[in-house]
Amino acid sequence: PDLTSHLSAYLLLRSCSHVELSFQQSVYCYVRNRSHRHVANLLVNKIFSTGFNPKPKRITELLLKLNNETGEAFDQYLDDDSHDNNYKNLLDNMVQKRNNIAHGQRYTSSFQNTIPYYSMSLDVAEWLFNHLT
Repeated sequence: PDLTSHLSAYLLLRSCSHVELSFQQSVYCYVRNRSHRHVANLLVNKIFSTGFNPKPKRITELLLKLNNETGEAFDQYLDDDSHDNNYKNLLDNMVQKRNNIAHGQRYTSSFQNTIPYYSMSLDVAEWLFNHLT
C-alpha cells in the first residue's frame, strides 16, 4: 500500500475515535450535570471501560436509556435527508472499517472516499456535545 492508503486508514481511525471519545465525554457531562461526580465516573467507567464501538444502534440505545427524547432525536438526526450522505450508514460503515483495520485487514479506499467519514464524525460529535452537555 502506498502512503495515501496509510493516511486514509489513519484518517478513518481518527474519525471513528473522535466519535467514540466525543460520545464518552458527552455522556459523562450529561450524567455529571444530573448526579454526583462519583456516580458519573462509575457509570462511564462501567459503560466505556472496554471501549465502545460507536455503532449508531449502540449509541441510540444508550441515549434512549439516558433520555428517551434525546435518543429519538439522535436517531432522527442520523436519518436526516439533509446530510450529503446517510449518517447512519456512514457511521456504521466507518466502525466496520475501523474494526477491519484493527483486525489486520487492509484499508484500500482513497483519501477522497474517506473524507465523508471525517466530515460526518465532526458533525456527529458536535450534535452529541450540543445535546448532552
